[in-house]
Amino acid sequence: MALGPWEGLSESEIARRFPVEYEVWNTTPDCLKLAGREMLDEVGERILGAMRLGFNSESTVLLVTHVALIRVGILRYTHRPLREYKSLSVGNCDCWAFHSTGHVGVAFRSSECSGASQH
Repeated sequence: MALGPWEGLSESEIARRFPVEYEVWNTTPDCLKLAGREMLDEVGERILGAMRLGFNSESTVLLVTHVALIRVGILRYTHRPLREYKSLSVGNCDCWAFHSTGHVGVAFRSSECSGASQH
């Protein structure tokens, strides 16, 4: 996710240097517009494109990414509003499974790879 002027800054630095934008990010993250920073809907299009490639493949595909892309992917895939971005709990080394049943996407934490983070 391109962070533009926030790249490399800690959350406290962002809050201090961009107080208005930081408030928007924490209350309505889908509305944040900042030059050089990807909006959540742009991230959503990118991650869904990658997921579609994987789902159209004949082989097993593993998508590995950061928390922001996983959150957006879950919301977009399950047709939930991007405004719920901050409400999703995604931990380090979480493994998520995505399944499609007709026109409904389902995303859930998977225990199949929980041991991988212990090695």
